[in-house]
Amino acid sequence: MENTNAVLIGTLTATIDGDGRYTDRLEVKLNVTTNTVTVQVRSSTPRGGMDGDSTPYWNDQLVATLTNPKPADVLKAVKSALSNDAWNFKRYGKPTKNFLWYTPEAHRVGLSLALVKSALLG
Repeated sequence: MENTNAVLIGTLTATIDGDGRYTDRLEVKLNVTTNTVTVQVRSSTPRGGMDGDSTPYWNDQLVATLTNPKPADVLKAVKSALSNDAWNFKRYGKPTKNFLWYTPEAHRVGLSLALVKSALLG
């Protein structure tokens, strides 16, 4: 069961050439009650392989759980997930241009300490 106190503060989605059956989604969530950041990847593949029905099978993988996180630690965990060849972020996600942070000012894209800090304060 997902913690309802967790707020999505950052995300990046990558699909293989736009095929939504093969989707990797990196999520950065802040639990405001425990001041914990969770970095996880949700991956989908079609049931029955490429020729199966279009219903995806979702698999969640925890990358990091950070308590009282520093922006640098959050950014390091995100970059660790982005560099993992098991997921499609490098090939199809364009992470430095498309990583979306939910900050108090507005939604911002990119990978920088300033954006992470702003999202954590939000």
